[in-house]
Amino acid sequence: MSNKIKSLQIIRCIAAILVAICHIWNDGWLADCFVEFGAKFGVDLFFVLSGFMMCLTVKFTVGNCYQNAVYFLKKRIIRIFPIYILFAIPLLIFNIKAEGLKSFYFYLGNLLLFPSFDNDADYHLVLGPGWTLVYEMLFYYVFSFFMLMMSSKDRLLGMNVIFLVFVVGIVNITGLQGDLLGWVNFSYIIGDSLLLNFALGIVCYYFFMYFRHKVKLNYKLSFLLLLLIAISILYLNAKITLPRVLIFGIPAFIVICIFSITTNPQVENKIYRRVIFIGDASYSIYLIHYYAAFFKPKILLLKNYFTMDFDVFLNIVDILLLGAAVLVGSLFYAWLERPLLNILSQKSLYKRMANINS
Repeated sequence: MSNKIKSLQIIRCIAAILVAICHIWNDGWLADCFVEFGAKFGVDLFFVLSGFMMCLTVKFTVGNCYQNAVYFLKKRIIRIFPIYILFAIPLLIFNIKAEGLKSFYFYLGNLLLFPSFDNDADYHLVLGPGWTLVYEMLFYYVFSFFMLMMSSKDRLLGMNVIFLVFVVGIVNITGLQGDLLGWVNFSYIIGDSLLLNFALGIVCYYFFMYFRHKVKLNYKLSFLLLLLIAISILYLNAKITLPRVLIFGIPAFIVICIFSITTNPQVENKIYRRVIFIGDASYSIYLIHYYAAFFKPKILLLKNYFTMDFDVFLNIVDILLLGAAVLVGSLFYAWLERPLLNILSQKSLYKRMANINS
């Protein structure tokens, strides 16, 4: 079974652009409700999709439980860290220049995506969107930990769901959740309902496995359903106050379920080919768009050279920066991320084969 479901790459594309919009085009003509929608729904989509993809790609054929867990974690580290560190280092250097030297843990945590374990209000990630990667890595560590003890995929997935629901539930019931701080406070993370999205992704995997040969949705119908879901979220979020997992998490789960059984768009359609490519490049876009937001205040100073209304100038800059983030992120993926991942993955594969043959 192919691990790449092209219809889900479209969701990656949408999620990446939604998050980029909320960080770049957040002070212009777009309504605040849409900016909030992009910020929250984009992240929830990524988390549910991450839980789903872990189920789809996890292997139990490498060796014993220890080897399976190590192989799984190595693949996730290769996927996450090289590109992230490449983007984080310039911002760490700038932070030293702007704020002076900080604690050793500040730099170690920023490079290795560690949360704060002591409720440090000054600790944060210099690459803003990296906080979601802290959540991702915690999920991967938990996933690989249970792999050490289980050789059954169903038991592994079930245990992860039980553990995530139990931990989030207990922390909230007992009132042990810490403050949000910079989104990377461990005592806050373990009680955050966002973790439940990974569990929803696992449930989505079982939905996919059951219906993948029984139901195939036309992608035009799936897009219509996506639009209806988005409108419903905007309406409900404006009218009532509900936990995030209900307003954004459950709809994200429904969207991933829908698109997991959606017929792949025709490959000869240039628009869908480009959308799928942007989905492939979503990780680079997700990281690089922060630089667009970072340099935006400097770019806005160029208004002095133009006679147009500032409001118009602001929105033009927002749109251009958003387009640039998608374009540069896509080029970065094609020219550096994809080749680098291929090299690192091949080296990891050669080493694994050598260990098996030794």
